[in-house]
Amino acid sequence: MNKNSLSAIIIDFFERFNHWEECMAREVGLTPRQCHAVVKIGEAGIMPMKPLAELLGITTGTLTILINRLEKQGLCKRVGDTSDKRVYHIELTAAGENIYKRHENQHRHLMDEIFALLPAEDCLNLERILKQINNFL
Repeated sequence: MNKNSLSAIIIDFFERFNHWEECMAREVGLTPRQCHAVVKIGEAGIMPMKPLAELLGITTGTLTILINRLEKQGLCKRVGDTSDKRVYHIELTAAGENIYKRHENQHRHLMDEIFALLPAEDCLNLERILKQINNFL
């Protein structure tokens, strides 16, 4: 095994996938971070600000700015917590839900195309390997 070659392949894959994500976000007028937030909110349905910030790996202050921008675009809204007036939950609007569904469909299509290239055993090995790497990171 040539570690330098493998490292170059991993970096190339990351850069290509990242570019694909950036293009998808741009198609709907969002930054990659905004698109990622829409996806995470869409997956959860509704979620409090603090756990969303943690999930995105950003501060609550940065998330506030991000949510303000998404609200201005009509993609999400804040919903006050009935038991704690200091807590706000974020949920997608219909427009945000449309972007989330579009993103998920594009992801699904890409994954279908990638996995169609690989034998089933390679797909299982890839899943196992990526889980190990993710656990390490």
